[in-house]
Amino acid sequence: MVKFTSLPNEILDAIYSYSDEETQNNLRVSYNVFLTKPSNKLLSLKKKSIINKDKEEFPEIFKELKNLEFLDLSINKIKVIPSSIQNFKNLEYLSLVNNNFEYLPAEIGKLTNLKTLNLNKNHLKSLPEEFGNLTNLEKLNIEGNQLTVLPNSIQNLKKLEFINLRHNKFKYFQTSLTFCINLNRILFNDNELVTLPSSIGNLKSLTILNLNNNNLQSLCSEIGELTNLQNLSVANNNLQILPKEISHLSNLTHLILNKNKIEILPIEIGDLINVTDLDLNYNKIKEIPEEIGHMTNLKNLVLSNNLIEKIPCGLFLLSNLIGLDLQYNKIKSVPEGINQLTYLKRLNVYNNEIEDISMDIGELNNLCQLCLQHNKIKELPRSIGNLTKLQLLELQYNEIEKLPFNVYHFPDIQHIDLSNNPYDNIGSVFNTNDYLF
Repeated sequence: MVKFTSLPNEILDAIYSYSDEETQNNLRVSYNVFLTKPSNKLLSLKKKSIINKDKEEFPEIFKELKNLEFLDLSINKIKVIPSSIQNFKNLEYLSLVNNNFEYLPAEIGKLTNLKTLNLNKNHLKSLPEEFGNLTNLEKLNIEGNQLTVLPNSIQNLKKLEFINLRHNKFKYFQTSLTFCINLNRILFNDNELVTLPSSIGNLKSLTILNLNNNNLQSLCSEIGELTNLQNLSVANNNLQILPKEISHLSNLTHLILNKNKIEILPIEIGDLINVTDLDLNYNKIKEIPEEIGHMTNLKNLVLSNNLIEKIPCGLFLLSNLIGLDLQYNKIKSVPEGINQLTYLKRLNVYNNEIEDISMDIGELNNLCQLCLQHNKIKELPRSIGNLTKLQLLELQYNEIEKLPFNVYHFPDIQHIDLSNNPYDNIGSVFNTNDYLF
């Protein structure tokens, strides 16, 4: 195989003359071909990608390609971004993901036409103050670096819509970022944040805010001013209380608060009538407020691994609920009224202290999964035999002596587990060897 160290301009011109514009703009430079002098056609190139070629230096030939609008040098080993990057005045997209550089030159601020900048997975410890000159920037990805602070000039990026700050070392959500009033998505998870600024309420356009895996102990009341917010994730922090102003998030559909230290839910949580998914797994909640029944669009409710003793009647007003997870609590009964959850498909109440189950459970006509293992159940209601859509039934580790149904009651059943119960009518329950138990 012949490896060229340079290509004659005549060959390059021929390639371009027989290529359409899309092919020209997507031309890739092979790892074993180096251009020593660009052709006239190449000088007009607008899009260039050199991905995963193990290059350690910024390609010198690019200094001549001043018409580039798209440049992708991801997954290389580039250690230094040269000041000559300022020559790419027309760049709108620049991706330098997964390289080895520790800083950006001040001249990066000369790329005033940039709309998308991807700097993920490098070794950046700071950004130059000139970063604020990128006033046309709309998307900024700087995930997986070692940043602790953003330049104050970030507040000049008025067109910024998306910022990804995940997996850095930020301790503070800087006030300057809250001046980027067109931000609609912020990914700030996996940092070391301890507080949020009161000025966060300025971000009226925000629809997604991810603060998972930080050290937040509280949410400021101003978070209630983010009235366009649809998805709020604050999992795995140290939250102890929720501000009542959270009820002002009238467009919220997903609220993720698992793995915190929340003890009390404010009654105002019931005002979040558009929430479809609420996750409060692994907290210290003892009581579910009756007002939760106002959240009538709720489809998935996760309250497992808490200290809950009672299922409130208000919960049964959640007529659109599909999944209910209450495992690992201290619940003693499944009360009357549960039949109102007519769309329920998944009911997980295992590892509680349940002794009694209401006959109403047999009216959950859409139930597919019923997990009751590790409780104190002695007797099951006969109505369970009416759950004809049941596919999974877990009853192991209870005190059940008799079962009032036969597997033929469940035409769609795939798995039944009755192990570790003192029942004596196993033969009447299983007339086939096709089921696991």
